[in-house]
Amino acid sequence: MPLSTVFHDIKVMPAPSPADILWCNVSTPKHVVENRSTLAFGVYAIGAMGWSVVVTVVAGFSNIDSSSEGWGWIKPYEDTTAFSLLNAYLAAGILLGLLAGLPYFFDTIGRYYCFLKTESSVQDDILKYFFVYQVANVYVTIATSSILVALQDIIDHPNNLLVIIGRTLPSVSIYFCSLIVVKVGTALPLEMLRIWPWFWTTFLTMCLDKKKCT
Repeated sequence: MPLSTVFHDIKVMPAPSPADILWCNVSTPKHVVENRSTLAFGVYAIGAMGWSVVVTVVAGFSNIDSSSEGWGWIKPYEDTTAFSLLNAYLAAGILLGLLAGLPYFFDTIGRYYCFLKTESSVQDDILKYFFVYQVANVYVTIATSSILVALQDIIDHPNNLLVIIGRTLPSVSIYFCSLIVVKVGTALPLEMLRIWPWFWTTFLTMCLDKKKCT
């Protein structure tokens, strides 16, 4: 315990495991970490609330059926199986790809912008914010999609708000059915296969001398 005339500014806590410490961030002042973490939290909150915009853009961009009207070269393929599969599952696949990339984004921000000092705090942020975005992907999308579709009816008949929303909510079910199908049939198997760790381990094994590795 160091001696100090401002003893109330000393914060004592159990030391983390040396293997858990991010030594490159140890010298960063505490107030810098707190300020940057608060700013990152604000950006994450805005992103979660505006996630429906991302879903809308992805859905509009991935609708090959409507895009084929402007892109003439797609029309000859409208009756093919590939066209039907892409039209049904492309939006869900792109959205799942964006969600899969979020943990890496949170990891980078936590390490190199917020300068978090332990690996466990980085993983805690990833788990916390990724869960928030998954919830936002479900509930915010349902709410905004239903409200935007029936906005004019709600304005014209505000007394029937619950009836209008109850009528428009089921229209989002097709999107979530395709999302679940793609998640179960594609995303989860890829996650369990752990292709990237396998590739990285194989690459290191080929490039490194096993005799010199501990």
